[in-house]
Amino acid sequence: VDYRVVQSRMSGVPLPTFELHPDQVAGHGDLLQAGERIMKPMAAVEQQFYESLTAHPEFISYVPRYHGVAEVSTNRPSNRFVVMDDLTYGYRYPCVMDVKIGTVHILESFTPEKKEEVTKKTAKTTSASLGYRICGMLKKSAAGSERKDKEWGRGITKDNSAAAVGEYFHGHPYRAEFLRYFSSTLKDLQKLMDEQIVYRFVSSSLLFIYEADMEAAPRMSLHMIDFAHTLPMDGPRNHIEEGISMGLRNLIIALDSLA
Repeated sequence: VDYRVVQSRMSGVPLPTFELHPDQVAGHGDLLQAGERIMKPMAAVEQQFYESLTAHPEFISYVPRYHGVAEVSTNRPSNRFVVMDDLTYGYRYPCVMDVKIGTVHILESFTPEKKEEVTKKTAKTTSASLGYRICGMLKKSAAGSERKDKEWGRGITKDNSAAAVGEYFHGHPYRAEFLRYFSSTLKDLQKLMDEQIVYRFVSSSLLFIYEADMEAAPRMSLHMIDFAHTLPMDGPRNHIEEGISMGLRNLIIALDSLA
């Protein structure tokens, strides 16, 4: 499919012509960029999560702004997309890091084969030992760009995980300011996640972004993304929430060790 020539309508309003997002670093399925927004292949669970946030505003500042569902004319099997703010919009040289959070990345609805596959993959990575795993990284600058993919992330160990996180910040004069911001924001998020009894977050990620344009003022953001497996909490807090807390705690420790 040539996405660049396809038009979409959302709630009866035409969206701009869109194309593959140049700064996607991880995830399943193509993200499409349409002006200030992105379009992600729709999962009904993710749509339900975003639409439930009006009743739980304490989470809104930690997730991308939601704009509904778009119908797209393509020859793909699915032509429905969740539409959100493009978190990298307006950055000249966005540096992006996707970190999967938690120790549990399966649902009861998965097939036995998929459960076994994901469980084995998780056990071999820092998802099991630390509660977080770097899934991808993009560093842009005036000199060019550098990417690290999910295979690189799976090779990170507990012993070199902080150094791997440090690669994301290497060489930027605002490094100390970025580290303080991300650590502080994660601590606020951890407090919320340790107390919340609304959602079970399974296989969600944290998206770190900062501006690498040396002539620009410091700019950075941190959001949770990927809610295709996020369900209402249907019982007491359990090992899933413990894994999220563990991941946030260890990620904060890694960031603070770099300061």
